[in-house]
Order: sequence, then structure tokens, then C-alpha cells
Amino acid sequence: MRLKLLKGFDISVLYICDINNYIYLPNDSIINELDIDEEISEEEFLSFINLNFPEKLDKFIKILNSNKNYYSDGKTKVNEYTICIHPSRKCNLKCKYCFGNEDYLSSDEISLETAIKAINYIVLNYGANGSMYTVDLSGSGEPLLRIDLIKKLDEYCDRLRNKIGKQILIKFATNATLVSDEIADYLHNSKCIIYGVSIDGNQKQNMNRQYKSGKPIYNDLIKGIDKLNNDLLGLAVTITHKNEDVDEIYSHLYSLGVSAISMHFVRDYTDSDTSLYKIDIDNLLFHYNKLLNLIINNIKAGNNEYIMPLIRGDDYFGVLIKKAFFKGNIPKFRCPAGRSKFAVNQNGDLYACSVMNGNRDFYVGNIYDGIDKEKQATFMNSNIEMSEKCNDCWCKNICAGECMANSYLRSKTLYEPNDFLCDLKYQLIPKAITFIEYLRLNYEETYMMIKNFILSSVTFSHSDSATWAVLKFLKNKKCNVTFSEVSNSLSAMKIIECNSFEKGIHPQYVEKYLSNYDNNICAVYINNADSFEEVKQFPIIAYLNKVESPYHQYFFIEKMDKKFIYFKTVKYDTVKSIGIQEFLDNFSSVFIGDFYDLVKN
Repeated sequence: MRLKLLKGFDISVLYICDINNYIYLPNDSIINELDIDEEISEEEFLSFINLNFPEKLDKFIKILNSNKNYYSDGKTKVNEYTICIHPSRKCNLKCKYCFGNEDYLSSDEISLETAIKAINYIVLNYGANGSMYTVDLSGSGEPLLRIDLIKKLDEYCDRLRNKIGKQILIKFATNATLVSDEIADYLHNSKCIIYGVSIDGNQKQNMNRQYKSGKPIYNDLIKGIDKLNNDLLGLAVTITHKNEDVDEIYSHLYSLGVSAISMHFVRDYTDSDTSLYKIDIDNLLFHYNKLLNLIINNIKAGNNEYIMPLIRGDDYFGVLIKKAFFKGNIPKFRCPAGRSKFAVNQNGDLYACSVMNGNRDFYVGNIYDGIDKEKQATFMNSNIEMSEKCNDCWCKNICAGECMANSYLRSKTLYEPNDFLCDLKYQLIPKAITFIEYLRLNYEETYMMIKNFILSSVTFSHSDSATWAVLKFLKNKKCNVTFSEVSNSLSAMKIIECNSFEKGIHPQYVEKYLSNYDNNICAVYINNADSFEEVKQFPIIAYLNKVESPYHQYFFIEKMDKKFIYFKTVKYDTVKSIGIQEFLDNFSSVFIGDFYDLVKN
């Protein structure tokens, strides 16, 4: 086993590299019992834990046993599927670092027909067993140049989710300069759309972003943000050597009242003025330290919310903070590219990555013939074990490897990470781990707020199974309802306990909602198969109460016979059968349906 001593915020943490876990060291001297510069055996490590942290011994034994073979064979279950569509190849800007002019990017734009076929392929075919779907309209141009296409896709995705009962979201990033009152009003009232704005900080920091005439866009960008009335998913920043002061960027964007802030590094690996390699890592890390101190000072002043935009977004550093909460978890894939996330071009060809949409090295099939399994295998099998450099790195099991597109753009391979980004992560990961341990030790309320949000967001990749089950139930009863109606009504009833990361809808609210359509609807407890003989009216909804889960889950039961229950789940929309008593013992004893006669008797 390999160990690493991490220091920061006047605390010390022992990181256990092999299992991506760590322990706060209240006394640095206890580390002298281990030679952390050399590999140690599991027996030596467990002996150290037993001597100094006996209450953690059983936990570490389980973690060690569960991580013997942690790299995936590609069969890991997927909840969320994404199809990336570049609605426009054109843009009204000419940003200095834009990659929109790459040779592999065609100038042809996708048609509505092809976009819909691509959505259908992912939702109804390749990803039919998913629980949630995202249509990502960000790409190589400005999406709002094709607002009519966006509106039509919004309408179509709403109809499709009404049909399948699962969440389908459309998301995109805009430069906001084209936002009119009419567009802002539409986006605010749209059925499926969430969106963000790209902005690189204050007026000076934003100078890489300009109109084709060379005129800066900052004032028009702010006007666009104001029109959107803070109804934003978040703000996205591209960091170059012109805006390394991440603390000042964050402070400025936070003042705009946004929900999420994400800062990522430019994908320019040339020797141009916007090159990644012009960034001064020491200066960048200096500003990351200032950002963390800024966050801590706000927490001390009682402003716990100050850190949340960093946690809600997919910020480069924020993601590392979130990963640090998942102790003992080892990512099986570098990213979902080519597995559950694809990009489609104007011809219906599918690529493993939106950034590489059109690059034949990332081609994996098309929406007409399906995925080419041989080509897909390149991406399905891409993990840190494929990189010699990653294998020797102490933080590989929390990092999981760099973006495949970044690797390719730098070295024309998927496996060799970018040295600059490796060096950056190598220094940011210790900051992330020691920072959250510092919060845990000194600001427990803030720590738990972040932890509960992160744990609850894991279930965001699931459609709410209560909405799905209720929609199927009411459609079976010939009731004309929509996904939005059911979801909004159930959400209005939802109660989440304080400091709980529980997600979903409690069965009492499902019962209450359905009773609006039929007074005979009620919830009952059934504990044995014999009692099930009294159930005459189908379908019914079953609530998963026999398994611990961070969110409420439901089954849809279509029918039963003397021995078996036939049911569906939100993820697997095909009928499965199971013995009645086995279902009652292992899954559910709470049922919602037309049980009036059963209760009356």
C-alpha cells in the first residue's frame, strides 16, 4: 500500500492512495510508526489503524476487501444518458481562445429532423434503461442563433417525457449578448430548458471575449444576464494567463447572484497568446489559496452560502472538493464519453465527445445503424490503468485521469495526460482534502451542509420514480396528465427533513395526489402473500421500504397471478416477475392503489 502525508490549513491528513481514503492525524508523531516513503503491506496498515484508530478498523477492512478489483469491465450501470447537439456552428463573437474553427468541425448545421432522431436513439434505444436524459446544446457556436430550433426541441422533449415518464432536460451555455426580452421570457417559462452564461470575470478579465469587430462584449453580456433575471444554471469561466486571479473572478461573479460558478482552463495547447502554458501555476495556486481564505472568512462571518456556487457547478477545483467527500470510492471511468454521453453531427454520426464532434478518431457509430462496439471499446476501456504516468501517481484514484479530449489535443492519444494539468491537480487535490477536513473540524454546520448537498446531488441523475409511477398509473386510468403537472404537484408536497439528504416523494403525498383523481385510492400495508389474494384492481404502485436508500423509490405493478408479481421500475421499463412473498420480504410492503374495498372490509 502507498501512503501520502498531506498538510494544509494547519492540519495533517494521512491519505491512503490505494483505496482513496484518508484519516485526520490529531498528532503528527503517530505517523512515525509507518514508513510512508515505502510501500507497506495491508497487515502493517491495519495494525497501524488498530493501534491508533481502533474504531475505524472494521471500516477499513471492508473497504480494502471491496476494492480488490475496482476497474470496470464496462458493465457498470448507467443512470443518466446525454446526447450533445451543436445547434449552430456559427457565432456572433470571435473569442481569442475559441476552438470553433478546428478543421474537424463541419460548417454544416444539424436539422431538426436529425436532432430528434438522435434524441430518440439515445432515449428510446441505446439508453432505454436509463433513468434520466440530457440534451446538451452547447458546442462550437452560439445556441441562441437558432432559438427556433431550441423551442422546437423543447416542445418535443416535453412530449417525449410525458410519454416515458422520465426527466429529459435541455441545457446549453450562451454568451448572453443575443438575449432579448422575448428570449428571456421564453427561457424563463420553458418546459425542459436549463442554461448558463459564459463569462470570464469582470470587464478586464473578460477581454478575450469580443465581437468580430474587436469590440468587447462585457457591457452587452451583463445586460443579457440582467434580462435573464438570475434564472440561470450558472456562470462558466475560461481561465487563461489573463485571468489567473480566481478569487477575484469568484467574488465578482458571486455578486451577480448566480447559483453556480464553474472555472475551467483554456483548451489551447499551441504557443498562441491564449495558450494554457502561459498560465503561471505558482500565481494560480496563490489565488486558489486566496479563494479558500475568502470562503473561510465568509463562513466565519456566518455566510455559509458563499461556498455553494463552487459546489453546485462543475468547477475544476470544486469537482476535486466534491470527490474528496467520497472516501473509499474509486472512479471506474475517466468520464462518460463514449459510454453514456455522445455527440451527434449533421449526418447523424455519433462521436464520443462533444469537443471532438466530427473528429474521426472519436467516431463510434451513427443514429441509424447504432453504436460500433469495437470502436466504442476504445472509450469504454479507457481508465488510469492505461496510462503509465498515471500508474505511478499517488493521487490517481481520486483524480481518475485527465479528460480524454485534453489528452488527444495535446498528444493525439487518449491515455497520456497533459503534464500541466497533472501538475495542477497534483497540488490542488491536497488543498481540497485538507480544506474539507478543516471545515469538518472547525465548522461542522458548513461541512454538513456541503456534504448533504453533494450526497443529494448524486440522485440528480435519477428521474423521480414517484413522478414516473404516478404518470404511468394515471395514464392507465385514461387520465390526461403531463410530466410537469405531476412533478410540480408532487414537489410542492415534498418535505425534506432538516440536515437530511433524502430525495424524492414520501408515499403519503403520492396517495394524497392520486386521491384527487379517485377517492378509492389509498395506501395499504401488505405483509404476506395470502393477503395479496384480496387485491383485485390493477395497476398498483409499490413503495420500496425494505431497502435503505437515500431517496424514495417506487415500482409500477401491472398485474399478478397466484405466484408472481409483474412489475416495472423507472430505470428498467420492461416487465419483470418475482415471487410474491419474495417481493414482500425484500422490496416492498407498502402499496398505493384502488384498495377501498379491501380497507372497507
